[in-house]
Amino acid sequence: MTRREVIAAASSKLGRRLPDYVLSNALATGHISRPERYEGGWFNFQPKHVDQLVEYVQRRAHRARKFQLSPLN
Repeated sequence: MTRREVIAAASSKLGRRLPDYVLSNALATGHISRPERYEGGWFNFQPKHVDQLVEYVQRRAHRARKFQLSPLN
């Protein structure tokens, strides 16, 4: 599965479009396990990576809402 397919699958599970950088951030911070690479250097994502990405986005969204300022501030 390619990066685009992972983002599309996670977006359909979440019900909204995810920006491309979300997957990069999740990989860089270690929230998603490193996928295997093809010989040409392309990543080979699995369905477990989609589930990890959905979990990462849901956790971050909860944390972001927790620290948001109220509209009155």
